[in-house]
Amino acid sequence: MNKRAALNILLINGDSHFRELLKEFIELTDGMVVIGEVMNDKEAAEAVERLKPNLVLVDLSVPDIEGIRTAIELKGKFPKVGIALLTKYDPKDYSMIAEMIGLDGVIQKDSLVKLLPKLLKDVNSRTRNRKTTMSVNHGRRHERHSRHVTPGS
Repeated sequence: MNKRAALNILLINGDSHFRELLKEFIELTDGMVVIGEVMNDKEAAEAVERLKPNLVLVDLSVPDIEGIRTAIELKGKFPKVGIALLTKYDPKDYSMIAEMIGLDGVIQKDSLVKLLPKLLKDVNSRTRNRKTTMSVNHGRRHERHSRHVTPGS
């Protein structure tokens, strides 16, 4: 697959096995490619600057990664980049924070297969047409004035 696909994704996750599985899953989706992988939050901003992804997936549950702080810093420095959190906990626990800081979603790892393709497609469509924004809230679609996508369970 072309290294500059329709949607280029950066993974921030300290677990190399999980990163590899996630990368394989993402790249099964046509037009999506993982253009970089970062093991910790210290390398995140440099990687976003250098690689210019459309979407950054930040894992909240890996030691040595301060996911919320990293997401806030990245959104502040790169407001046009889509940023979503991955968690092993209930995504509702983080949805309000994610919306407040302008993130594009929170996905529970157990729901990745079901919800990640939807998030990727939503972020991809926003990168092509910034005028149309959608929000997903617990499976219901709503027109919104903001750019938030928070897949629910």
